[in-house]
Amino acid sequence: MNNKVLSNQEKFNLLMMAQAEMSQTEFAQHMAQAAILPIAETMIEDSFGRKLFQIDRFDNGPSYRYQRKARQRALVIPRYGEEIDQIVRYPWVIVTPYDFEVHPEIHMADLLDAQFDAAADILNDAGREMAVKEDLEFLRLFDQAIAPNGVPAPGPNPAFNASTGLYQLPSGVDPTASDLLKVSGYLRQKSYKPDTLLMNPYQLGILSSQQAFLFYLNFGTREVQETGVLKSALGLNVIWSPLVDTGSIWVMDSVELGRLVEREPLTVQPTLDGRLMKWLVYQRVCPFFRNANAALRIQAYNF
Repeated sequence: MNNKVLSNQEKFNLLMMAQAEMSQTEFAQHMAQAAILPIAETMIEDSFGRKLFQIDRFDNGPSYRYQRKARQRALVIPRYGEEIDQIVRYPWVIVTPYDFEVHPEIHMADLLDAQFDAAADILNDAGREMAVKEDLEFLRLFDQAIAPNGVPAPGPNPAFNASTGLYQLPSGVDPTASDLLKVSGYLRQKSYKPDTLLMNPYQLGILSSQQAFLFYLNFGTREVQETGVLKSALGLNVIWSPLVDTGSIWVMDSVELGRLVEREPLTVQPTLDGRLMKWLVYQRVCPFFRNANAALRIQAYNF
């Protein structure tokens, strides 16, 4: 079996041969298929929203209808970047997915001269950008769900506000396992089943270095951090992202809390403009909180 690794020049020659032998439509289809994999893999790896929440896919009509229960507080984003609608009095919630787009491109000369797989590098960046767009919309929902008008100044003692879902620590005090368990208990009192923590890597480092976790500590890869020490000690999945506010830790019942509603999956449309290869990368989705009451927030001031 020939396991020869192709040089960049050989890859480029194959690309040019394929373009010459195929119609523009066929060539575009093959390029789109080749582009989807690195983008999709990067999105799955980097997006906390896709780790946290179930994806509800549908293929009929522009919208998806959810029934709202009496105790639920639904949050939905009408269009990308627009103000969030809170729905508390209506029996149904209509969720309409909207487009996320990025537009990566690369010149054929760069493909030829690069000492690495330049196209894959650019497409990986596109995947990260798509993941960031999704996650920032989810974070807007989190911020709107709890203390949307701003976080008040910290007091001298830990304090929980049941009406806002905000648990505040005193200034300069690190969150502890005890704080996480208390907030999980508050959710259980409301008949939810807390299963996940979402936090910034800074707070993850603070928690993991505390005495309560030292005997569990097994630091290393991202997978170890998210499935190891904290999950073993607290029974909660741990998801982290640098996009999360440094002082915030979110405790949630992810099944009850949110969904990613998808009308059109990740799609890539390539075009060749002279010697410039361009891609339109898009999907039609909508982050949606079907029950914002299923999350609480720990606010720390230790950074």
